[in-house]
Amino acid sequence: MLIRNMLKLMIPVSLRRFILGAPKYLCYFFSVNKKKIVFINFDGKGFGDNPKYICSEILRQKLDLDCVWLLANMDSFLPVGVRKISIHGLRCFYELATAHIIVINTNNVLPGRLKKKDGQIIIQTWHGSHGFKYIERQADDMLSESYVHDSKLNTKMTDVFISDGPDNTKMYRDSFQCTCDIIETGMPREDILFENDSSHLDKIRESLRIPKNKSILLYAPTFRDDGSTEAYDLDFPRVLDALKQRFGGDWIALLRLHPNVRNYNVCSSNKDILDVSSYGDVQELIAISDVVITDYSSIYHDFFISNKPVFLYTPDLSGYVQSNRNLKPEFFKMPWKYNRNIDELLNEICVFNETKYREMTSSYINQIGAIIDGKASYRVVEYIKQYL
Repeated sequence: MLIRNMLKLMIPVSLRRFILGAPKYLCYFFSVNKKKIVFINFDGKGFGDNPKYICSEILRQKLDLDCVWLLANMDSFLPVGVRKISIHGLRCFYELATAHIIVINTNNVLPGRLKKKDGQIIIQTWHGSHGFKYIERQADDMLSESYVHDSKLNTKMTDVFISDGPDNTKMYRDSFQCTCDIIETGMPREDILFENDSSHLDKIRESLRIPKNKSILLYAPTFRDDGSTEAYDLDFPRVLDALKQRFGGDWIALLRLHPNVRNYNVCSSNKDILDVSSYGDVQELIAISDVVITDYSSIYHDFFISNKPVFLYTPDLSGYVQSNRNLKPEFFKMPWKYNRNIDELLNEICVFNETKYREMTSSYINQIGAIIDGKASYRVVEYIKQYL
């Protein structure tokens, strides 16, 4: 990291890219291993998101593959059968250069690390299938020059996107301006939402030390492009009390910040608030949670398809539209309330109507034509098999 920071100060961007990317050119001459598949979750996060569920299905089927996971933190958990490689080490370049298949979920992770060659297949799984924010090419003027540069290169290298239906496919075409194949398989990360194994959910709770008798609120706001955290001012005690009044039981809150958010202090003295921002798999958090409060995050989609309540807390709605990436018209067509302050949110919780909500979620799912049956990972692996 020190070398990278020094290069930023001393060397022009184009030359810096060449120096930092030199190992990818050197590793280019190694042969592709037809049995190697490399997974990258964001820029080196742990075992999570779509790559996790694809990898897990490969392990379940006991396929004869060398599964490699690139990690920023080498202490992160990985299941037996998956090799750990540091995403910041030289070995990373070799693993990518010799991989037959590379599975990613962001769009700027490969250009500095890989010079793609014939015989390599890159599968883009993305990490937000039905978001309301403009992304990629539709938000170029709001993104850094370096990100836009790498994102365009990444898209050119990609061989296939996975999608959960026509609505998602159109988003990829519009936002990424990709011309590669798009296969409509469903989203692997959503498979856990259809899992009938309650013992798995109990183990997740146990790992977080959440008692079985506690109902769970997941607060998961998205990031602001300017790095601001002022909108994360949710009054947890009052919200938890409102949830108790409306739904009964005792409640605990999980705070899940976006990976782009830095330097936000959580009130650690409150035993009913647990910061799970570093937890490896947000889908597991969704699976164990009973209610979510978010703002403009695509996490609402996973709660919708689970028929679990979604509440919006958008105290900075006007400012967000003006100073961030704007919001797609679909956001304002959704049949929910944009709660601008805590009192509006508390009232929305208190008057929640489950019957109307289920009708709304059913209409939404039919509208987007999403494939949601718990078999997405299987379909993606079947696609992968054709290249083995």
